[in-house]
Amino acid sequence: MNVKYLLDEIKFNAEYLLNRTEPNETPLVGFAGNRVNNVDYQLIQKELIKQKIPFHEIGYRSPSSNISIFKMTKLWITSHGPFYIPDYNLYKLTHKRKAKWLDIWHGCGTLPFVGRAKMLKDYDAATVSSKFYKKELIKRDPSLEDKIYVTGLPRFDLLDPGGEPEKLVLYAPSWENPRVSVIKKKDPGLPRVLREICLECGYDFIYRPHINESGKRQQQMDLNRVAVLITDYSDIANDFAPLKRPTIFVDRGFKDRDFLIPLRKRGHLTSEFALQLVLHWILIGTWCPEFNSEHLNKICTYKDRKNTERVVNLIKEMIE
Repeated sequence: MNVKYLLDEIKFNAEYLLNRTEPNETPLVGFAGNRVNNVDYQLIQKELIKQKIPFHEIGYRSPSSNISIFKMTKLWITSHGPFYIPDYNLYKLTHKRKAKWLDIWHGCGTLPFVGRAKMLKDYDAATVSSKFYKKELIKRDPSLEDKIYVTGLPRFDLLDPGGEPEKLVLYAPSWENPRVSVIKKKDPGLPRVLREICLECGYDFIYRPHINESGKRQQQMDLNRVAVLITDYSDIANDFAPLKRPTIFVDRGFKDRDFLIPLRKRGHLTSEFALQLVLHWILIGTWCPEFNSEHLNKICTYKDRKNTERVVNLIKEMIE
């Protein structure tokens, strides 16, 4: 472990324990760990502003000068696990905390080994996009039944399935997580090849590597613009699904059993070698993969664009 990080952690936790700030009467909401300009956070915060509910936001490491604000927080909201909550390490040691925790991760455990069910044991509540995902999480841990709420993802409120996309192809692979045994590694030259195919067919091309690989904070992509999505096992495929447009999955060597919904049932699964031909066929209109409506129903229960409203209603219940 990095020595400086360890010393900073000890200093922070000591200051947290010694701080004597008395909680006020304001039901303060805290958003923890916004590394990627999280669109779900943004939509929820806009609604909180409308309803005059105060909130604050922190990154991974926050200055100790904010400890008084942390201690007034009645609800922490996370999208990438509890590790960004200021007193997370203290909680793991003492198993005591004053604030409630709510998780709104968009991934929903598409890969069974992601471990969201195990992580949610420490939470008071969590949101999911569908009844299917709630059922699957409860299978892994029956004690979660009263913690999981089917609200839908706020980001789905921005999607317009009836709109006309631009002539744009998005390549957005996941990162090669060392904890995930990816059998087939990404070809670093693939984005260049895909760009050339798109330009030949009159399409623009965007390559967006995962933040854990690029290390760059990015603005959220407007998926309404995208005509064709290329990915691998990234959950961006779920974000894109309500638009009912072609999705191509690049085979990384996983088996169908590695997914709650097999990739081949969610779009077209192909090798990197065949990808160039498949993309060319789609862009010139020779062939288009059939959309599976059963898959959409599994990842998206609500299609009324009121997902943000449902999440905010849950937040209000938790801080009352």
